[in-house]
Amino acid sequence: MLKPMVEKIIWLYILLLPLQTVFIFDEKFINGAKWHYGTGVFYATEILLVVAVFLSLIQLIKSERLALSEFFTKNNILKKATIVCLWLLAFWSGLSILWSAEKSAAFYLWLKLLEGMALFLIILSLKINKNKLLWPLSFTAGLQGLLAGWQFVTQSITENKWLGIATHEAGRLGEIVIENSDGRWLRAYGTFAHPNILGGFCVFGLLATLELSRLAKKQHRIILMVVAMANALGIFFSFSRSAWLATIIAMAIVIIRSIKEKDCKSMKAFVSASLVGVFLLFAFSSFVVTRSDLSNRLEQKSLDERGSQIMESLGIFRSSNWLGVGINNYTATLASLYPDLPAYSLQPAHNLYLLILSELGVFGFLFFLLFIILFFIQEGICHKKIIWLAPLLIIGLFDHYLWTQYVGIVLFWLVLTFFYKSCKIVR
Repeated sequence: MLKPMVEKIIWLYILLLPLQTVFIFDEKFINGAKWHYGTGVFYATEILLVVAVFLSLIQLIKSERLALSEFFTKNNILKKATIVCLWLLAFWSGLSILWSAEKSAAFYLWLKLLEGMALFLIILSLKINKNKLLWPLSFTAGLQGLLAGWQFVTQSITENKWLGIATHEAGRLGEIVIENSDGRWLRAYGTFAHPNILGGFCVFGLLATLELSRLAKKQHRIILMVVAMANALGIFFSFSRSAWLATIIAMAIVIIRSIKEKDCKSMKAFVSASLVGVFLLFAFSSFVVTRSDLSNRLEQKSLDERGSQIMESLGIFRSSNWLGVGINNYTATLASLYPDLPAYSLQPAHNLYLLILSELGVFGFLFFLLFIILFFIQEGICHKKIIWLAPLLIIGLFDHYLWTQYVGIVLFWLVLTFFYKSCKIVR
């Protein structure tokens, strides 16, 4: 049986997912600056996913679960509709390459999207025990949290090519910082390309830790309490407002669920993370106030940019005749509209839904929306589902990395498998 081997590979893949070690095979520039969104890269961790996909296909063929006859039976109509929407989203995303201005950039991201979908289908099709997969997500997010704490306290992020970490300095223009009366302070990145990705990753790491606390043996709960505190460090020191909001909403749902189900098993980990959060809130209150002060120069600039991005994305959508400009071609379109701007000034809309609408048009957006809705409503609505889905959708309102970054794409599809454990793929 290949299933145990696939399970171990995916376990290791999730554990190593934060590694940003890449091989750059097609570097692109716009006005002398590197165009990250159009550059072709291959992540070291992708090797593990490719192996897992290959072994899974062999396993599925051997077990004859690729037969399509079962798909056309009268049972599980809702699940079939869900899978149809998934295939249509994959097909339409690939089809959009045909009318993309930058076809190679579109193709590169489409492959990453297919990898995320493949991970999603493997876990559900092979009925891999998803509770086991919560462990690597919990621990690797905890390690990111510890690294984040160190980075912020030391205000130092040095280059490490083996981990894929770039050098970041608070005094350098273009860095993601907090600015107050004491100067510029570098936000923690972890091993990721942006602090917001760190924050989102640790949010789901914390959720994984809390879920494990409900199931773990008594001797493991102390370990999970420590990991929960480390997760909280990553969320806080990312200073990502979207991650903060997602955490608050998710924790509120956790409390409601615990009261409703009279479940106290996860409360120790919850309280541990909360105490760390409260301590950091008071210890670094000036930074929290700065991030909450919308009149602050950098915060006002950020809000103005996001406001203009909303209008910009709608304009791009309308100009594309409702077809969209093609997957991963949003910034390429901006380059044609503003030919004098360098690549680092060309940013995707910080809204997952508007970005998909702009790139894939009406049809692609509908396929995406229908897939999420149909997937969510299968077999009823419960707190377990909402705990995972709510933060995912909230982050999507304020960030784009779940669509534009490899780690974000994989995280999106991985979280979907956690949020709906009972879903079975029917072909």
